[in-house]
Amino acid sequence: MGTYMRAQSISLREPANRWTAALILGLAVAAGGWLRLSNLGAYEITADESVSWVAASAPTVTDVFRVTSQVTYGKLGVYEFVLRFWILAFGDSLVSMRALSGVLGTIAIPLVFAVTVELFAGVADWPGLPREGAEVAAAIGALIFAVNLVAIRLSRETRMYPFLMLAVLGHIWFLLRAVRQGGALNYAAATFLILTAMAANYFAALVLWTEGAWLLWRAWSRGWRPRSVWTWSALGLAVALSAAGFSYPRLVPKRLQSERFREWYRVFGGGSGYVLRDFLGQATRGLIAPVTIGLAGWGSLQSWRRTPEALWFTVLWMLGPVVLLAWFFKQSILLLAVPAYAWIPIFIQRYFFISFAPFCILIGFGIWELRPNSRRVAALALVIVLALGKIRAYEPTIDDLEWGVQWREAAEIVEPDLRKGRVVNVLFFPSAVQYYLRDDRAVNPALLQHSATNADTLILTDLAVTISDAKAVAKLRGTYPHVVAHLHGVWVLRR
Repeated sequence: MGTYMRAQSISLREPANRWTAALILGLAVAAGGWLRLSNLGAYEITADESVSWVAASAPTVTDVFRVTSQVTYGKLGVYEFVLRFWILAFGDSLVSMRALSGVLGTIAIPLVFAVTVELFAGVADWPGLPREGAEVAAAIGALIFAVNLVAIRLSRETRMYPFLMLAVLGHIWFLLRAVRQGGALNYAAATFLILTAMAANYFAALVLWTEGAWLLWRAWSRGWRPRSVWTWSALGLAVALSAAGFSYPRLVPKRLQSERFREWYRVFGGGSGYVLRDFLGQATRGLIAPVTIGLAGWGSLQSWRRTPEALWFTVLWMLGPVVLLAWFFKQSILLLAVPAYAWIPIFIQRYFFISFAPFCILIGFGIWELRPNSRRVAALALVIVLALGKIRAYEPTIDDLEWGVQWREAAEIVEPDLRKGRVVNVLFFPSAVQYYLRDDRAVNPALLQHSATNADTLILTDLAVTISDAKAVAKLRGTYPHVVAHLHGVWVLRR
């Protein structure tokens, strides 16, 4: 209690107040919303986006879930279900579909603030910071999240990741309330939202492991006897989370255990010393990585002195899913993901997007713990300038082979063949070509196939070349030796 009172007295001398927090949070929502929602039609559809579109465009709601299970791994179709009704209301243009992700990604910004306040603010039986101080630090963390390049990038794509982040944040908020005060509503909401998150992407189940580790640590540090409201709240929460955990195997189709599933994820690479050095060089190039890692480290150190329980939760939330994913894929390269890749959008980050919010929270506390206010303002301005300096990451670049692929132009080239009833082989993602031909009633989508042996035309993407067996690609190039067009990210070939 003495430590808590000292922390409280130190914090109360700071000029932090709710008006400051409201101003920073308002700036975060405004800036984050603009970065997520502006110029959404600047680039063509990506292969992954076309998969979400084709599932959401299924004839019936039941077909949405059926098609989702057929065209993608690790998802049950809950996001595609939401996207279906969004399309019915606003249409299936790229701007419209991407706007759903932008709206969800913008809503996540104030949720980061709410979760941080719930976690770090001190109340009865929970040593923490005075609420006003926690709110200012939380608002800074929300602003960092608002300008995080990975969060922006994934909020500008028609994919489930902003929906997943929203469900996880909501789950954690209710979980913390359940830990503090119990309540059937909190238990039920925490369970429902983690199940929703797992239905959006199975990797959300990793959050349960990290939360279980934190609850066990907290019980061990406080003693196991039922001597407070916390003990009974934790017991009720453990029952609720166990119900969600036992439901998880029933959600996962057996086909995820197939050899094809394991083969798909070999794309993550072997994690050799050369690969690790190359990836780490990309991640740490420039000042943004050392500055933010240093601020997060400073925030962690100060939070450990004042709010150890909140810090442990944040660190487990940030690193737990990454370590578990590294173990799952047997690839050490994933361990570099947080925090090194927080500012360099690449393919593998999407699988642990849920770990980026706690990193931003720790950066926010690192800035708030600086003295005097001039240093806080300078540090915050530096992080924002460095983050926005990477604005080029919004544009199609070689950092992600899915971005900038000229699917529209490829579709226009093969459209005459499709109108004549000829099969076209697309490796991979026939749905990307189908999207640009969706309004042509003379084109049968069934003619766009993934591995048609009788097709005279092949659409081959650079992504397929990267993740496919080199011998198989060489054989295809031998079968289709004539180059009709070499577009950005895609080839159109004929026999």
